[in-house]
This record gives sequence, structure tokens and C-alpha cells, in this order.
Amino acid sequence: MRFCIEHLTTKGENNHNKEGYCPVKVFEKALKLKVDTGEKCNVISLDTYRNICNNETLPQSRKQVNLVAFGGTKIKSTGTVTLKCKLGGQLYDLQFQVVKHDVQSIIGLKDSVRMKLVSFSKEVYHVDTDQNETLAQKVFHEYADLFKDEVGDLRVTYSVKLTPNVSLIINPPRRVPVPMQKRVKEELQRMQALGVIEPVEEPTEWVSNMVATHKKNTDDVRICTDPRDLNKALMRPHHPMRTVEEVAAQMSGATIFSVLDAKSSFWQIKLDPASSLLTTFATPFGRFKFLRMPFGINTTSEVFQRAMEQIFMGYPCAVIVDDILVGGKGIEEHEKNLKKVLERARQVNLKLNPKKCKFRLKEVSYVGHIFTDEGLKADPTKISAINEMPPPEDKTSLQRFLGMINYLGKFIPNLSELSAPLRQLLHKDVVWSWTQHQQDAFDKLKACLTSPPVIQYYDMHKPVTLTCDASQHGLGAACLQDDKPVAYASMTLTPTERRYAQIEKELLAVVSACYRFYDYIYGKPVVIETDHQPLVTIQNNP
Repeated sequence: MRFCIEHLTTKGENNHNKEGYCPVKVFEKALKLKVDTGEKCNVISLDTYRNICNNETLPQSRKQVNLVAFGGTKIKSTGTVTLKCKLGGQLYDLQFQVVKHDVQSIIGLKDSVRMKLVSFSKEVYHVDTDQNETLAQKVFHEYADLFKDEVGDLRVTYSVKLTPNVSLIINPPRRVPVPMQKRVKEELQRMQALGVIEPVEEPTEWVSNMVATHKKNTDDVRICTDPRDLNKALMRPHHPMRTVEEVAAQMSGATIFSVLDAKSSFWQIKLDPASSLLTTFATPFGRFKFLRMPFGINTTSEVFQRAMEQIFMGYPCAVIVDDILVGGKGIEEHEKNLKKVLERARQVNLKLNPKKCKFRLKEVSYVGHIFTDEGLKADPTKISAINEMPPPEDKTSLQRFLGMINYLGKFIPNLSELSAPLRQLLHKDVVWSWTQHQQDAFDKLKACLTSPPVIQYYDMHKPVTLTCDASQHGLGAACLQDDKPVAYASMTLTPTERRYAQIEKELLAVVSACYRFYDYIYGKPVVIETDHQPLVTIQNNP
């Protein structure tokens, strides 16, 4: 069972519910604690402790505790104290980590739960469960033809193009384990009945291998081909794929979302006869060819993306390959938009997967991100996967870690600077040596994802501010609207750029930010913020 914190409430004479603060009394002195459910401990500054305890000496603690602040900065605790805090006529013994930094007093999750400052809801990502189920049932009933167990037909035909003078390759059939043979044969028969494949009798110039695997958590078999040789010979259409940032800008102002999933997406596009023969694959039961666009060919995503964009051009939705996102400013607009998209799907005979469609949600997972009524969030499953990764033991595992970090890089300010110690190990002339320096950088990057910021949706009608900064190893920038982040960007400096004077680096940060956020700033006034005073002086005195 999954839980999420849906409501945050506080008690006391002064109502601070909206701010998330809890006023308590210690030695009859008022102490305002910020409720932070992301903290594992309670924190108080040394000055605050002395003030409420009348300059009492802090007890010495043998145990050294390192706290990690937002952004990955480590703060060393100077001691641990237990204070009797009074709330609503009841006394609670709360243990605090005392730090020398000037910080807001914080009460963490454990004591917040014990003092009933937070309440939990079992519902996750739901506006109203009953209403959602009713809407889903209504959609499944009114648009039952979209959810039939059959292959759709988008009335699009794909013609495979080969590079000139390519070598033709015929692969022998691979053996199939005896326990799988019956299910493989049944799946081939099912695909043939659906009109996805058909037997081949005549000689063909290409023959690929068949790949049969079990589907996740089931005995069902998935069949595709191993088209590595064919992929090398294909001419790609090079159709640009949409980015999450583009979709986020399109969802500006949306508060309710639905996701539609194209069922067996690539199969909904036909192949012409010549292309069909190129997809011939060998099995223990004979050769077959695809009549529909197969999974595995490296051009299919681009072909399907282009087809879907043409189909839904001008409709209130965003499409990335087989995932369709529908948003609306409120339930009424959302449902109007959803109806338009479903009607269009019916017109073009697009089939949808009912198991993967989700309706009328306040938060929805879409292409590895969480779209919410507040903005874009990092997917918790991806954060969890990163947090569970052990320290890398070689360059390959480090590349894997950095790849996952870069995917969520839009949520990490100054990513280049934070990851610089790790990327140094990837240089060809550097011998692998994992030191404390790298471990600290590894821990900081993980810490940055414990409370990642919410990226608000770009609004083309609002002014834009770019904040820019330069360090020894990299450049950082943020695109802001209403003082809230729309996007973060970072860039690693080359060896030559590292030798620039600081003022040159700071100006390079401004130029790089303008290039990076070109889509957001084009054709509108922009405010540039920098903490480098000489740049301001040059601007004022050219």
C-alpha cells in the first residue's frame, strides 16, 4: 500500500496551517518550528538554543552527526539536546541536532507524526476516486470501439528505405527452448490472426532472427526480431522528437490531466509489400514477414511520432510516440478537450490500451516525469532508483549513474559543477581512483534529489528572468517566471574556458544561458541577473 501526505495541519493558538509552522513553548518561551516531512531529525540553531535556554552551555556529544542541506551542502552538528516542548497543553520530549548555522528551527517527519501534525491519505494522484472511475467507465462505454482487442489502422503506410550498395544478410533461425516452443507458436498464430504477420514462402534478400521473451510477471510471450543488421542499412527519416520541456510549455495553466496509450502502437501502421519482405524473420516453424511496422527497427519511433503529430495537429493534446497527454484548466475544460481527442482517435481508427489509460488526474506520470497542477516534478521511481545505486566501481557504472542523473538534470541547479569530480574520472588519461572527493560529489547529487524543486510550466505571456553564474569548472543558469524556476541549465567549461578571467566566465554564462533558453526568451524583453558586480559596471558604463 502506498501513502502520500495529502494534508499538513498544525495546532496551537496562532493558526499557521497555510505556512506549515508549529508554534510550541519551551521554558515558557515561544519557539516556531517548521514542519518538514523530508527531514529525518529535528534541527535548531545554536543561537536559538541559547536564547530559549538562557545561554545554558550546550552538552557535549561524542557522536558526530553530519546533516545535508538542500543542494547537498554538509552541515556538522555541534551537539544533541532534548527539549520539553509544550503544544496544546501536552508536553513532548523532542531531540534536536544543534548547528552553528543560522537556520530555521525544524521538526522532522517522525515527531510530526507522533504529535499528529501531519495526516496521511491512502489516495495517490486522485482528485476524486469515485468521479475518476465514473469517467473511465463512461469513456470505455461511449468509445468502446477504441478499446477493442484488435489492431488499429491509421491509414498510414511506411516504406522502408535502404542505403545504396548495402550488403544483404540472411541469419539462420535461433533455437527456442523446449518449454517455450508451445507459447511461441501460439503467439505467432495470434499475430497472424491479427494480421500483423504472415508466412513467407518465396526467397527473400533479408532474414532476421526472432527474439522471444516472457512478458513481465506473466507466462505470456513477446515476439520481436533482432534487426541489428537491418538497422545498419536503414535510411532514417530524422523526424524531430518532442521534448518534455515542449510538452510542459503546452500544459501551461493545466490543473487536470488524462493520459491515453496507443495499443501496440507501431502495429497500427502498415508496411508496403517491398518493405514487408525486408522484415522477414526466421523461426523454428518457418519464416514470417511483418505486414505492420515491427518493434525494434530504429526508424519506427520517428515514423510513428510523425504520424501522430499529423493526426492530432491542432487538437488540445501533446504526443510523444504512443503516449497522449490531455490537460485542461479545470474539469470542464479538461473533459471538453478529452472528448475532442477521443473523437479524433475514432476518426482515424486509433486503438487505445484501457489498462494504461488514466483519466482526470491532478498528477500524472508521463514519459518519466510527473505533470501536476503546480508544475513539473521528478518521477519518484527514478529518484528511488538513483538513491539505491551503490558507489560506482568502474567507469561503466559511473557512466550509468551520470546518465540517470542527467535525465533528471533539469531539477538540479549547477549540475555541471556538482558532477565535475565524477566526470573527471571518465577522461581517457585518468586512472580510476574513487576518493572521498568523488564520494562527496556522489552523495551531494543524491541529496539534491531528496527534495527536488517543482519546475513550473512556461507561460509565454509572462516576463522572463535569467539568473547566471560561473564557477571554476562550469556555468549555471535558471530561467524564472514570477521568481519560480521554469528550467535549469548547466554547462561544463573546456580546459581553455577554465583559463578565462572570472569576468569572461561570467559573461560566457550569460551568453550560454541566452542560447540555452532561446525558445523561452525569443521576441520578448529579458532581465539578466548576475552576482558579478564588474559586469553590471560595464553595462552601466560602456
